[in-house]
Amino acid sequence: MGRCRSVLFWAWALMTLALTAAACQSSPAASPTAIPAANPTPIPAASPTAIPTPVTDLRIVELDPEYPPSAVSGERYVSLGLDREFYLGNISTGETRQLTTDGHRKREPAISGDYVAWTDQRRQLVLDNSSRVTAEDTADDIFLLNLETGEQERITDVPANRRYLRMSGRRLVWMDNRNELEEHYTYFDIYAYDIVTGQEFPVAVAPGAQSNPAIYGDTVVWEDNRNSPIKGASKSDCTGCPENKVDINLYDFATGEEKPVIESGSFNGSPSVYRDFIVWEGFLPGRAATIYLLDLRTGERLQIAETSGRMTKPLVTDHHVVWTVRTACDVRPTTRQGAGAFARDLNTGALLQLSDYVEPKVITEANVALVTEGCFIPQRVFAVFLDG
Repeated sequence: MGRCRSVLFWAWALMTLALTAAACQSSPAASPTAIPAANPTPIPAASPTAIPTPVTDLRIVELDPEYPPSAVSGERYVSLGLDREFYLGNISTGETRQLTTDGHRKREPAISGDYVAWTDQRRQLVLDNSSRVTAEDTADDIFLLNLETGEQERITDVPANRRYLRMSGRRLVWMDNRNELEEHYTYFDIYAYDIVTGQEFPVAVAPGAQSNPAIYGDTVVWEDNRNSPIKGASKSDCTGCPENKVDINLYDFATGEEKPVIESGSFNGSPSVYRDFIVWEGFLPGRAATIYLLDLRTGERLQIAETSGRMTKPLVTDHHVVWTVRTACDVRPTTRQGAGAFARDLNTGALLQLSDYVEPKVITEANVALVTEGCFIPQRVFAVFLDG
């Protein structure tokens, strides 16, 4: 396993976020998938570990690399095959079955309980070379599949580019540019759909870009640059620019309240939420990317990791924060010092290295991390049970 060149340390944050307690309203109907109650165990101060420990004593289950996981819920995961069709896999049994056979261009699957959703471009117009391609011609729709009945339906109607589809319990969220359609991939808002009520509704519509949403239960978080002089999702590559101010905002379905939870005056991106924890990447001019964790119960903030490598969206599980440090793929050897997939134990502070591959991809569910290794074609796929 390669050594992690990142300088990782733990420190309690200098700033405490005050969260206003709001009167709870009950959800209008029961969720198709029950969301576990929040973990009441406080996060302890952890001793820093500079060198990651390779995974040796955790349970690992090898999966079929022909079906690399794109989304996971419980024991089941969804894979997008080379034939552009979706497949449903089971971590415990290793079994895989085909879900779709329509041949349309599909991407970004999400799964929760007995539902699978994805973005789909089957409604796009086929134009000859003399025709003008309009924004509506490149629109995406979202489709929902009931795994129990096999019924499939389109749940969107308004033309829009839709990205970052995520799902938890009864709700789906995504970024959507219907309000600035001619701007294509610059200005997005956040929309949601309730499976129980069959209704679509806006979560955040504001100037600039609201992008990269994540959802768990009643909580949605996303990147929000409405207060930045640099507008638009296409400017997210300017992460080190001091003028590029991107906050992390939160919406609570139970209360209907939207508010910023991370305001640092710099670029904050790639948020994820699980139970009462939010993790994200923070960028300051002249500094490496840093992963932070916020405890919504206490307002306490922890610094999880800092690295000069190219990180991907951090994730939080029952007791770990998981992330990857990636370097460019090529045809040469598959491992490189400093690259890989890592997990920080929130109970002990220990740092684990799940993979030393140059371009690993990781998704998580509860205490399980699903790792895919392979630059252009998946070579190995496996599940790591982080709690043993």
